[in-house]
Amino acid sequence: MRSRQVPVYSGILFLSCVWIHGVDSTPAVITVRRGYTPNATVTAGRDAVLVCNGEPSEIGVWYKDGYSYYIAYIYEWSGNCNFRSNQILPRLELGSSDCREHALRISNISKIHEGRWRCTIKMEERAVNVHVVASPAETTTSRTQDSVNPQTPSVTSMTTILGGTVGGALALLAVVITVCCLLRSKKDKRNNGSARGPVNGDHRHQDPEQRKDAVMVDNVLYDSYGGD
Repeated sequence: MRSRQVPVYSGILFLSCVWIHGVDSTPAVITVRRGYTPNATVTAGRDAVLVCNGEPSEIGVWYKDGYSYYIAYIYEWSGNCNFRSNQILPRLELGSSDCREHALRISNISKIHEGRWRCTIKMEERAVNVHVVASPAETTTSRTQDSVNPQTPSVTSMTTILGGTVGGALALLAVVITVCCLLRSKKDKRNNGSARGPVNGDHRHQDPEQRKDAVMVDNVLYDSYGGD
């Protein structure tokens, strides 16, 4: 029992720390470069900043595989860094005031942001594959729930158990019915045998009057007097 309580208490302590200190607020900075497509892994709930370096006056357009149109674009105008989004994906904003980075910030990243992101500057494309993994809090919560009730049977196992029990009961019922039918058939045969007429010379099962007549017929004295 104590071994089950240890992971439960550990999970509660970890969740308390996360609630007090929060998830890592430092954004994950991912820089896309020319020539190759790197893979980047970000924890769910964390912020991520995608950086695509170029001249500030040049327009940096961000795309994501699976969407026909651009996701957002960034450019400098009158000394200010301008950000435009088509609102296809939520929680997107300008990632840096330095327009040379054409930085796209993804707040509270989740699975909907996972995939291949592309940045285009002056028709030159760069890309990065973003993978979103579960946060430690979610993993710990799942493990804590499993440790609280590790022996809880699944729906599939319960269905299998119930199916086996019902099948066994039906088989037993079939055996009982078969035995009862055999006993009933044997009893009927006995009754039919006892209801048949007596064999010649056997007067055990005859009516008393019939037995009397039979006796008188066989009696020599009765025949000689003829009942006179």
